Amino acid sequence: MKRLLAMSLVPLLGSCATPQPAYPTFNALGTDPPWTLVIDDAQMLFTRPDAAPVATSRPAVIRTIQKAELYQSPAMDVNIAYADCRDAGQLYTARVQVTVRGRRFTGCGGELVANGWGNRG
Repeated sequence: MKRLLAMSLVPLLGSCATPQPAYPTFNALGTDPPWTLVIDDAQMLFTRPDAAPVATSRPAVIRTIQKAELYQSPAMDVNIAYADCRDAGQLYTARVQVTVRGRRFTGCGGELVANGWGNRG
């Protein structure tokens, strides 16, 4: 009887795996001035070395056109356009614009396509 009970629990254990995030984490950066942006399932986090971080809950994405996303919140607006973008010699899959407290920051994000020497990553 104990063996039968143990065997009946095996299928349930497989369903206890850690759930995958609904959205992959998106990373972006800029170099002049330096900044970073991380968008995950729960929040958007904007950081600069000379200012306090700005974090907000991740709002629903607004798809403006086929290859673009827009996030709007009281703390910041983020515009992601999926087109090649080069920053500090690196080639990425997206152009990113972040507006925080009325100040606009531009940079790149998404996947690293090629390193500084032009080699595809």
